[in-house]
Amino acid sequence: MRPLPPKDDLSALIRKRKADSQMLKPNPARRLSRLGPHDPLTPPRRPLLMDDEDHNPAGRLLQNLMRMRAPEKVASQQQQQQQSLPTPIGSSEGGAKHMEPPAGATMGSHLAKFEAPSTPHRVVVSTSLSRAFISFLRGFLPGVVLIDRDLSSEGLQIQSTDADIIPSPTTGIILTTMLKVRQAPMPGSEGLSQLRERILRVALLYVRLMVLVSEDNPTSEAANVMSDSDASAYRDFACFAQAVRGARVVPMHVGGGPKTHASWAASTICQFAAETKVQQCLHLDEKPWGAFLRRMGMNAYASQVLVSRLEALHGGGASRYFLSLAMEEKLRVSREILGSDVIMRRAAEALSRNPEADLQRNEEVI
Repeated sequence: MRPLPPKDDLSALIRKRKADSQMLKPNPARRLSRLGPHDPLTPPRRPLLMDDEDHNPAGRLLQNLMRMRAPEKVASQQQQQQQSLPTPIGSSEGGAKHMEPPAGATMGSHLAKFEAPSTPHRVVVSTSLSRAFISFLRGFLPGVVLIDRDLSSEGLQIQSTDADIIPSPTTGIILTTMLKVRQAPMPGSEGLSQLRERILRVALLYVRLMVLVSEDNPTSEAANVMSDSDASAYRDFACFAQAVRGARVVPMHVGGGPKTHASWAASTICQFAAETKVQQCLHLDEKPWGAFLRRMGMNAYASQVLVSRLEALHGGGASRYFLSLAMEEKLRVSREILGSDVIMRRAAEALSRNPEADLQRNEEVI
């Protein structure tokens, strides 16, 4: 076994190595003669060897390793930056190409633009609408008279049997969201989703059914760009709406939040609102046999207009007079009052399937 060198000899060896390294140390002020446009200045180097003044030799070794790898890191960062730069317009092969915005990007708010009516409209609305939506709707239609109807009252079905907003006897508006559009029936079920089932039922009450689809964004009214999955789901929903029988179902994707939803609802109300003389037939209170007509298969607007006009002509016996008419006469009266006999024809068909139950149940109120 070789004896250890004396301590003085070891110290002399370290000092010699230190002196050699100092001689090889480059001048910090010296610069490279030819610098590239992205090359950094060469920093002053520290000796790679450890000396007796080092208190953290492990840290020095790690620092030296990182310094040795620094050129690779800089080159890698520059390459990534060059790859991430956008391609100039027209520089790609074949000329400029239209760049689609990424899914999830916002397109800004797009509230509906329309002219508010000089005479406030009277509109039937469901009591299930949120207060925020009602507040926005009143803001877009100053002075609008909203006739609330609890569609679950008088033994009727729940709200899904009628539209959310009814601007005229022949037009209904359903408010929904992309979440409900995307929903599929339960696994193993052969039926349709809840939204599609509702549309099939409500379409029987109208000639025209508008379906306004919102993103239901609680924090922003900006419209997001549809993802591929949302676009596919909406296309499938639009095909379903086109195939619905009974009424013309028109889906509209409006995006945004409740304010945007309300603006497009207000625009649709102004577009399809009934004539003023028809709107005057709407009252806050619903007559008992108006509920009976709804059970027959008429919507809340058409039933009240029919009741009001018949009572104006025939007084308290209007209900018995109308029910005693032959089918052709009922259709004629419906055309004169409602402007269409489609709704009455469907209601009569529903009544003919079970006439005794409905007539006995409503014998006291007619």
